[in-house]
Amino acid sequence: TVFGMIIGDVMLTYGPLFPAPQYTLALSFIYPMCIYVAVGLVCSILIFPVSTNEKALGILAKLTAMLGGVQAKALLSLQMDIKDPQWWSIINETPSRMAIFQTYAALGETLTLIELEATVGRLSAQDIKILKKELNRVIVGAASSMGYYELQRRLLEFRQKTPKKFQAPNEKPKKKEKKRK
Repeated sequence: TVFGMIIGDVMLTYGPLFPAPQYTLALSFIYPMCIYVAVGLVCSILIFPVSTNEKALGILAKLTAMLGGVQAKALLSLQMDIKDPQWWSIINETPSRMAIFQTYAALGETLTLIELEATVGRLSAQDIKILKKELNRVIVGAASSMGYYELQRRLLEFRQKTPKKFQAPNEKPKKKEKKRK
């Protein structure tokens, strides 16, 4: 509508000033506008197919899945014995603190330009920013509880590197065999 008003103003103000009626004056505005719209559509379809809001919601879904997995695996690992092989697989499958922090940082980078985008959906830019603030407390709590997993993961790696030197606390020490000459 604004573009139509500009063309109408130009036609009504400059059109009558010419000795012969020239109603093709608007074409000097319409051709560049059509090219601009065509280039914008091609770029938004081929170069930028994902909106910022969609990207932010995808990162939020990934982050909540990671945090939910941490909580579920923490409860499951506390109910199991440390010697159980499934316990070690749970420890190895738990996402690291760095992965959670990197995902949270990617969400922050996405939110810098989310206000500039006009989106139609259930969550607006303000809703996503509020969720990010609330997730901050949850992530700090999950990161502090994941120190336990980091310790267990490092212990597992240490035991795998040097299996002969160290034994579990409940194992009986192996007797050294004397070499016969």
